[in-house]
Amino acid sequence: MTAEKIVEQLTLMVPERAGGDVPEDPQYGLFGAAYLTSAYINQIGLKRYDFTISDSPAHNLLDKRELTRIYGDEVFAKAAENGYNINPNDLPAIDDVVHDLLITAHTFFLQVGSHEETTRFWTNMFGSERVVVLPSTELLPQVEAVIIGLTEGTLELVQVEEFLRENNVGRVDAESIARSVVNIPIGAQAALPNFIKRPRKGDFFREKTDLWPLGEDEVGVESKKLEDGPVWL
Repeated sequence: MTAEKIVEQLTLMVPERAGGDVPEDPQYGLFGAAYLTSAYINQIGLKRYDFTISDSPAHNLLDKRELTRIYGDEVFAKAAENGYNINPNDLPAIDDVVHDLLITAHTFFLQVGSHEETTRFWTNMFGSERVVVLPSTELLPQVEAVIIGLTEGTLELVQVEEFLRENNVGRVDAESIARSVVNIPIGAQAALPNFIKRPRKGDFFREKTDLWPLGEDEVGVESKKLEDGPVWL
């Protein structure tokens, strides 16, 4: 799927009731993340990341007409290509979509505001350990970086506030975010079996489509065969 096509689809993802309504419609983004995404990182036994951001609950049901409007008439064929045979006349509920998404992605809900109904809805969907406060949408990059760092094992809880303060987050917001991420699945990516084997910067690949880089004993031999030099990660 080209970047232009993705941008076009995002412009079509307007709320069903023309905006301003509660609940909102992130269920369509969750559908795309669960069934229309094919990522290299999943092919090597690791998980990608998915963040849903809202200040409201979501509709619990999907609409076939909306799915085809947003993703095109080929939406169900594309899902089937990814191994998901979805019946257009018997669409999964949002909790089923989330269940499938959690298999392939570290999935989090970032809550703007503090409405109890919103917290309750997404806690029921994702689990309390995957609902994180987002004090302001302007702090989205910092909050996502903290979650990814903790999940990958490159950041420790004791470092969170300092990291946030160093990246233009005020003291009150930094403390709020730090409290909110205490119970996320820390180290979940690092705990996966293939994490230690993941490709690193500087690894050689025989072909761009290869899942795994060459082993140390293969690098010297293959380098001599490459007329244009090695392919770097």
